[in-house]
Formats: sequence, C-alpha cells, structure tokens
Amino acid sequence: LHEQMDDYNFDMRNLLGHVVSLTTIMTSDDEDDVRRAVQEHELCSRLRATREAVKQRFGHEYDDDVWNNITVGFVDQLGVEFSFAEINRRQPLSYCFRVYATYAVEEEESVDKFHFAFDGKTINNEKGTNGKEVPTPMRLGIEHNGKIEVSHIEKVAITIHYSRDNSFLWDKTSPMFDPFDHFATNILDTKCSKLVFLFRKERVFGYESPTALGLKCRDNIIDVVDVESYRCENCVCCNPALLSRNANKDTTCKVTVATN
Repeated sequence: LHEQMDDYNFDMRNLLGHVVSLTTIMTSDDEDDVRRAVQEHELCSRLRATREAVKQRFGHEYDDDVWNNITVGFVDQLGVEFSFAEINRRQPLSYCFRVYATYAVEEEESVDKFHFAFDGKTINNEKGTNGKEVPTPMRLGIEHNGKIEVSHIEKVAITIHYSRDNSFLWDKTSPMFDPFDHFATNILDTKCSKLVFLFRKERVFGYESPTALGLKCRDNIIDVVDVESYRCENCVCCNPALLSRNANKDTTCKVTVATN
C-alpha cells in the first residue's frame, strides 16, 4: 500500500492518524556547515522514528525495501564518479542535486547550471509544484549504486589525444587557443606552433569555440599531430595519391548565364 504514497503529511495521517516528526532541512546560502550537519542528524533521527511507527502499524505487511537507504552516484562529463551518501528511496533527488552542486565541483554553483539524466532520460529538479511529481529513486527505478549522468550546461568535455591524453571542461563559447597552448606548453613541453589540432580530421586553429565546432556536451576527441607530419601527409610530393585524387575532382568554373 505505502509504495504508492506521494505526500508525506497525507500518508502519515492516513496511516497513523498524525504526522510523525516531520522536519525540513534548510539550505540557505549563509547557513554554516555545523548548523546543516545538526539538521541532517536531526532528520535522520526523525526518519528512524517514522520508520518504527510504520513498522508497528503494518506489522508483517511492512515493506522494508521502501524504507531502505541506497547509495546514488553521479558521473560527470569527464567520466569522474562522485558517490553520494545514502538516500532513502522515497527522498526527493533535488536534495542530492544540491549537494552535488555544492561539494562535487571545484566552485559551488547553482543547481540550474547542471543537467541530470538517468537511463538516457532527463531528471527534472521539480519539488512537486504545478502538479508535477517529485523525482525520487523509487519513481525512477534507481537501485543501489545507481549512476546519474550530470553535465554542466555551459561547458563541454574535451579530450586532447596524443602520446599523453588531457581531458578537461571548457566553456562552450570560448576560443580553444588557451587549452591548446596549455597542452603544448605544460603537457608536452613544446610550442603550440609545432602541433596541429584536428577535430574529425579537420584542422582546428584555436580561434573557434566548441559551439562553432559543433562539439557535444561529452565525448569530444581532439587529435594532435606534429606539424611536419601534417604537412607531409597533405603534400602531393610525399603522397602522389593525393594528386590523382585531386585530378578526379571537377575544378572547372561553371557559370550559369540567365537568358530572357
């Protein structure tokens, strides 16, 4: 029966005649970590009290799986996993999203800056307003150690592929020269002018942005070759086949003249 419960207050009144130890964790920006920790501890205590009350009410019909906690993980655009602390199967995932945006990234950001998905489907960050259901692990079918994909909506994941790979996040609208120069100087200890960067076999000069190149939010590979190797590969003297290939192309100028 209680697998179908949607609203805590409504459910508890129906089951027990009153609401058992309901509390809400407040997460204002100016709240310190100590206060938040105290509130989380208080919530866990109240959840245990609720669980015991429901056990007494249902007896042998009590469904333990509904109240068991599970671990939910996140996988970011670079494939880095972040394991979240235990969460109840019926607890709103919005709480996990806030924790991720606060602690799992280098600098705290708004939850609205991230896109969350499970099993290829977007997870909204609604809190049950406007008649929308609150996303919970139980509703979405997320089991223990389930992984939620998370992407920053303003950044893309890029891997520069050479003898040593370098993966990073980059702003969608920023030119690519800075990460190219960083890779050449700090990773390979060479000059950027000695390298050629390629995306889908087309040369990237560095002034292009990820958006201009059509990069996706993840799994973008930029290949790197030495400039001399690139020149040789595209030289008709080194590769006579290129000459015959170009000869087969129709390079004549076609002009259409409009007639009355």
